[in-house]
Amino acid sequence: MGLECASASSIGYIASCHFAGWVLTLPIVPFLADKYGRKWITIIGLCIQIVATLGLLLSYDLTATYVFMFMMGFAMSFRLTVGFVWMQELVPTDYKVATCTLFSMM
Repeated sequence: MGLECASASSIGYIASCHFAGWVLTLPIVPFLADKYGRKWITIIGLCIQIVATLGLLLSYDLTATYVFMFMMGFAMSFRLTVGFVWMQELVPTDYKVATCTLFSMM
């Protein structure tokens, strides 16, 4: 990928793209989950995350890495906000503490 030749600010921008994707979608995702259902929003987020992961694995360009990291942050807001709530609705009460702990660790 050639990141060792890039400047430190260019490499730091990769993490900033991830964070920007996450922050920009956080106001929208819960609204969409309430309107269309948590299951489909979670599935869409997981599909976006698969595409972003494959893109990161295959990218050799720093600009493509920025785009795919933004997509990864975009998808993380789907999984971490909506997926967590959906999981809590599906899990029986006796197992909520254990599943919440395991989900938070991942």
